[in-house]
Amino acid sequence: MTQTKKPAYAIDSYEGGVHSLSALISVICDIRFERGIGEDDERADRLLWIARDVAEGLEHLMHNKEASK
Repeated sequence: MTQTKKPAYAIDSYEGGVHSLSALISVICDIRFERGIGEDDERADRLLWIARDVAEGLEHLMHNKEASK
């Protein structure tokens, strides 16, 4: 029996999750592009981890919708 890993960030609505992910990516880009080449910002790195978790939540939501059909 395969156990599905529960995402760190639960998504209730696909549309709402996509909008949240889009807004988060926009903030990450703002942070990243205000820096010069070679200048890192730890905030952007941490937000990328959150974006990954949101994307996994969206994937989990879609997988469950497909499985329930």
